[in-house]
Amino acid sequence: MSKQAQEKVLQETKAAKKENVVIEFIAPYQRYANGDVAGFGGEKAKNILALKPAVAEAYEVNSTDSSEQTE
Repeated sequence: MSKQAQEKVLQETKAAKKENVVIEFIAPYQRYANGDVAGFGGEKAKNILALKPAVAEAYEVNSTDSSEQTE
């Protein structure tokens, strides 16, 4: 593998580690309670999401379009 290819792989690995993932806890886990939302680095979030039984799931914002709101 060329030096440039090695550097590219290293940069991609660093970028993946910097990626933040927001998760919502669906069960108590360490210092987090059911319903807590927290952000973690990619690898840490991946490990938490892989736990069985599941203690968390990927967080999705339920945004409501202003046209859908009724008064």
